Parts: sequence; structure tokens; C-alpha cells
Amino acid sequence: MRLLAVCHTDDEILWFNPEEYDKIVIVFGDFGDQRGSNGGDLRRNALKEHPLKEKIIHVNIAESNFTRDKSKESVYML
Repeated sequence: MRLLAVCHTDDEILWFNPEEYDKIVIVFGDFGDQRGSNGGDLRRNALKEHPLKEKIIHVNIAESNFTRDKSKESVYML
């Protein structure tokens, strides 16, 4: 089985040929800096329309956004 794990909904399209994989795991759902906005909903709705949606496993974790908000760095960095 060929498994492709990516962070965002567009990564598998931009960097890989998703048709070459049996399963595609997409990690992030909501944007870390836009929780409560419709950004995550847009991602989830796009996945419902994806032509390979039967292959997709969406983990739907909210992004940490620690790269923009340095106060979160100690939480996410080892």
C-alpha cells in the first residue's frame, strides 16, 4: 500500500501525483490564526468534492500557527 501524508489540502496536488497513492492522509483542517473563520470549512468542503475523496483520510487537526505567533513556540518545539 502506498500512503501519502501531507499537511494541507493542496500539498498532494502541488508536490505529488495523488493518483499514485492508495491513501492520502491530510493532517490540518482549521487555520491556526483563523479559528472560528470559515477557512477550515472551506477546506472540509473542498475535500467533499475532491475527485479522489474515497482515498482521503482527513485528520482535521487545527494548525498551531506557532511560526506567526512566537508565544506558542515553546508549546510546539522540542
